[in-house]
Amino acid sequence: MSKNESPFILPKYLLESYKQDNLCLKEAVDYYGVNFKIVLNYEDAINVNTKKNKEKEGFCDYYSVWIICGPPYEILPKQDEGNENKNNPHLIMQFIDVLIKYWESGGGLFFLTKGGTLHYQLDLFLQRDNFKNYVKVKFKIEDEHEGGGNLIGSKDNIKKGYFQ
Repeated sequence: MSKNESPFILPKYLLESYKQDNLCLKEAVDYYGVNFKIVLNYEDAINVNTKKNKEKEGFCDYYSVWIICGPPYEILPKQDEGNENKNNPHLIMQFIDVLIKYWESGGGLFFLTKGGTLHYQLDLFLQRDNFKNYVKVKFKIEDEHEGGGNLIGSKDNIKKGYFQ
């Protein structure tokens, strides 16, 4: 990272490509006919995901929440002009509680993480959720991994909460 580069993902690069011949997130989801809303703080994220849809009683307007995970620092990206007072990192646990309720109600969660330090919100979610009355998970995301597999529950049911 150059010294003038922001440590945050700039919202404009979710909406437009930063290099010619590269796709941005919006172009990728447009292919599937998906619309999305970008929020940069926990307060707005809580409000968006707890707002009830008028047509579908008890549900919000979105079928999934994508969380771009960050480091375990009490900082948030710079807010748009007029929203500076919403830059409160101390709402993170309320945000995690909203994610858990949203997920338990059938909403999808998609955590975008990177090993090393960019997995803080996912770790908090894993620590706080009970996974349908199973024991709490006893792992967190660390380091880099080459991937190539999926985390699935054990078919042998050796122990509740056992993953292979």
